[in-house]
Amino acid sequence: MISDPRTGRQHVMAVLQALLVTFLWSTSWILVKIGLDDLDLQPLSFGGLRYALAGLILLPSTPGGVTEPSMMRRRIEPDT
Repeated sequence: MISDPRTGRQHVMAVLQALLVTFLWSTSWILVKIGLDDLDLQPLSFGGLRYALAGLILLPSTPGGVTEPSMMRRRIEPDT
């Protein structure tokens, strides 16, 4: 049997991250409703703004912005 390598702190962090994602996901419907009804934005424009904002938020986590070696993709060289 393989033991679970997670410590208690890692488990708590994983649960907190899951709760954050759940909160963000559940509030997105409310924000879409406000954006489309109250702000009179067109659906395509609103969708574009959402994706542009998400891209800006996620930009620091791209491989070019990652400084921790364990998170970077490793290139696998073929055997010769």
